[in-house]
Amino acid sequence: RIEKLLERAKTHFHPKYKILLENSKSSGPSTATPDGRLFNPGHCIEVGWMLLEACKHVPKKEIEAMALIAIENSLEIGWDKQYGGLYYMMDIEGKPLLDSTVTAKGKLWWPHSEALIAVSMVLSVCPEKDEPKWLVWLAKIQKYCQLMFVDKKHGGWYGYRERDGTLHSTVKGGNYKGFFHTPRALLLSTRAIKSFLDASK
Repeated sequence: RIEKLLERAKTHFHPKYKILLENSKSSGPSTATPDGRLFNPGHCIEVGWMLLEACKHVPKKEIEAMALIAIENSLEIGWDKQYGGLYYMMDIEGKPLLDSTVTAKGKLWWPHSEALIAVSMVLSVCPEKDEPKWLVWLAKIQKYCQLMFVDKKHGGWYGYRERDGTLHSTVKGGNYKGFFHTPRALLLSTRAIKSFLDASK
């Protein structure tokens, strides 16, 4: 069953952009429609680390390599070069989104949570020569999370920032933001970093 899911993931991988797109057919992704062009960096990064985790149980070098490049390109394409942080969603060809929500260019807590997990896991499987660039990404993501989401006074993480970093809402929980992404990110990234450091001794 895991092998079938791994093979299905390949149909979402776009050969030009080298990312996993939200919607695809069994024949592969197509950017001919707005749905086909929809790119959510957080989802791609999340699926990427899950593929790496699956490859620990069902080793597949091709899938592992695809996951690594999808995570890296999601960070490169999805990272806001002006204000920092990951966009929530975008049209991969720069066209208007079919359903442009108020958070389309906003910065949400959960994509950054997934990025912490992914980059921490990548360090344990990437070639040693690639470690420096991933450590740079880890530091960049961690710094952004600390500055934008962590409430240093009362604890917890804020969920929503505007593109420029302005706090969108002080609410830390609701019908969408629950007690899931943040603790999972802290737990799994801590485990992954410990594993990486232990192996480096």
